[in-house]
Order: sequence, then C-alpha cells, then structure tokens
Amino acid sequence: MFYFKGKDFVKISQAKAGDIISLSRIESIKTGDIIFEDEKEIKKDKNLPLPPQPIYAKAIRTVKREDDVKLSESLKEIIATDSSYFIERNTFTQQLLIWGQGEIHLRVALNKLKNNYNVETIKEKINFSFQETIQGSVSDHITTHKKQSGGAGQYARVVVDVKPLPRGDFFKFENKIVGGVIPKTYIPSVEKGCKESMQKGPLGFPVTDVQVTLKDGKTHDVDSNSNSFHIAGIKALRETLKNCKPILLEPYHKVRFLVPSKDINNIYTLVTSKRGMIKENKQKEGWAGFEVLEAEIPGCEIFNLIIEVKSLTEGLGSFEHEFEKMKTVQNKQLSNNLISEYSSKEKAE
Repeated sequence: MFYFKGKDFVKISQAKAGDIISLSRIESIKTGDIIFEDEKEIKKDKNLPLPPQPIYAKAIRTVKREDDVKLSESLKEIIATDSSYFIERNTFTQQLLIWGQGEIHLRVALNKLKNNYNVETIKEKINFSFQETIQGSVSDHITTHKKQSGGAGQYARVVVDVKPLPRGDFFKFENKIVGGVIPKTYIPSVEKGCKESMQKGPLGFPVTDVQVTLKDGKTHDVDSNSNSFHIAGIKALRETLKNCKPILLEPYHKVRFLVPSKDINNIYTLVTSKRGMIKENKQKEGWAGFEVLEAEIPGCEIFNLIIEVKSLTEGLGSFEHEFEKMKTVQNKQLSNNLISEYSSKEKAE
C-alpha cells in the first residue's frame, strides 16, 4: 500500500477508513469492488450509487485509421474507471460519440487517450439523427427493370402501392400476388430491394414508417431472376417515395430539469429557444428552493444544453433526458436548410 506525496509514492503498512491510498499488482479489482484484509474474495458494493447520466457529447475520430481498434479498447478501459462516461456509435450517421458530464470531463478523457494510450483524436461536428417519412400515398405504380448485355439479360416488372404507417412501425411489406405472375422465390428479393432503398430517401435521410404492397408483376422466361427483382424493388420505392409528400422527422427527448426556484424563468426561456415544450413544473420534494421542470426538446438541442443550464443557474442546475419519440420537423427553415445542405453535398460528390 502507498499514499501520495506530490508525485511520490510513500509505502505504508496500514490505512483507516477515509484514507486515499494506492494498491499495486491487483489487476482483477475494478471500480466499486470491496476488498478485505482477511478475505481473498473480492466483493461488489451493492450500495454503490448509480453514476450520473452523461449529458454532454462530442463526436470524435482517430487521426490515424489504424488506431480505430486501439481507440475502442482504450475507451473501454477509461469507462471501467469512470462509469459516468458513455460511448455511442450512432446507427444512422456512423459517428462515434463520447458522452460525459461536461466540457472538462470530456477533455480529461481525450487527454487520457493521447497521453496514456497514445491515441490521437480529432473532434468533428455532430451530425444529427434526422429521418424522413411520407404523408401521402401512391397506388398501382409500375416499375420495370430491363437490361440486355448479350446473352442472358435482366428483366423484372412490379406493381406496388406505397402508403405511410403509424409512427414507430418502420416498415411493412405485404404480398398480394395471385396466380403466380411473380414466382414465390422472387418476392423476398423485391422486399429486400425496398428495404435497401429506405437507407436514403428523396430528402437524403433514412426512411421510416412506410408500407409497400406488391400487387402484380411480370417475368421473362429467360432474363428474370432474383437479382432483377431485387433491383426492381429498389427502383420501385425510390420512384414512389418522392411522390408521397416526404417530410423530415427528428428525435424528441423527455428532459427533466432540476434547478433553483429563482432561476426557473430562465429555464422556461431556454426551453422555448430550443423549440421545446413545457410539460410540468413542481417543487422538488425535500429540496427547499429547488424545482423540477419536465419538457420535450428536440434531440439535436441536447448535446450542448448543459453548458447553458449551468450558465443560467450559477452552476447549480442539472437535467436528465431520454428519447421519447420521432416528430415532424415543424420549423420549415430548419427543414429547408437540412435538405439544402444535403443537396449541396450530393452535387459535390
């Protein structure tokens, strides 16, 4: 056992409760474990409080691509010593997000990556997880895929209906083919093609909550195959979505603020400025002079929210949040800006 004296370690033979000490050569011990002098078994502290929810995020990537695996392993070790960090690989944007308690907390983690693990990272602008869906429908849309390149070619014709689903249902494929106009072995390929087309819709974002009904079709004795109907499925949904009144969706989070009563009006103003909606406000039980404010706020406004909350409450305010649902982007200017930004990227590519 040792205790710290500046940069030096001073060896000691005993320590009492409350002392901060260092132990060497105990690789199996982890944060929250309890050890005893007379027992070899390491026990878990059942009364250890849950770590605070991470509320501030940065998107990072390695300077060198070959350090990607090393970054993953290093972050696991950092989280093992401080469980108030959280690592997320965003499903839609594919960005790596590191979440913590604030700017300084994340700076500590990034410095550890560089100094302790020799992994240099670059911070990126966070890309938000917008999606798109449709408001309208299309019936009896005919799509024909035909390709002839000498010898056996490709041929597939499908007739589909496309309509919106309730929010959160993602995708539904209905087969109404009768009389074998399309062989059963080809129908899963049409469904696969439709799903593939949903990865990027006409507005440039992943598509959700769409139903496709396959009603009719046509094959060629020589040129039809599963690949042809797969491509036809891709084309069919791509052609119909742009005519189904596509709209942008954004994630909304349920946010629960804990702030001093004297600053509650500042938080009201902050929520409004973030396009949020106040749900409920009440006194914090057992906390004199503090109030709990529940609100709905767009997810893209959460990443830097803690900085403003701390600034408006002299450092005393905090919040918790969780994903609630996807909602239509009501702000037309924001919607147009996002679509315009995507279009400019597509032209550049």
